[in-house]
Amino acid sequence: MTAALAFECGFSGVLLQHRFPVMDSTAYMIEIYGTEGRLYWKSGAPWFLSTPHYAPGQAAWQPLAPIVPEHYDPAGPASVEDYQFADEYVQALDEGRAHECSGDAGRHVLEILMGIFESGARGRRVDLPQAERDHPLLRWREEHGLGLPGPMPRPYAEWLAAEDSRLGRSAS
Repeated sequence: MTAALAFECGFSGVLLQHRFPVMDSTAYMIEIYGTEGRLYWKSGAPWFLSTPHYAPGQAAWQPLAPIVPEHYDPAGPASVEDYQFADEYVQALDEGRAHECSGDAGRHVLEILMGIFESGARGRRVDLPQAERDHPLLRWREEHGLGLPGPMPRPYAEWLAAEDSRLGRSAS
């Protein structure tokens, strides 16, 4: 799936979501292009490029050191990512502000995802916030007389296998 996103102030984004035959939880990445360079994150490793345009042999990507709380113990039981998340939450509580990953931010992300589904189902651009906030895929199925989908397993690997089976594909 490919989605073009237009944000306030002229920002734009492109979401590329692909499903490969083998699930790889280390394959997730995000790249942000800006006028002063590019940021790239893949599986916990952030990088910076000091120019927005990259050509081999020119400016090199520089690794970015993670911002880790001073009291984090790498030998402890928590991963650095989980520790950073919990530390930010504690700071937000202490400062009386919303967490960086607040419920409002989560709802906004969910609405963007639902807008992508709605756009695909309707074949047109979708403005946010949406007027209809029910699940667009369920509404689309109902409009086409398909009814509700059957139950599916919750664990992701099991869901992928069940979805492959439902679609007549070989297992993941």
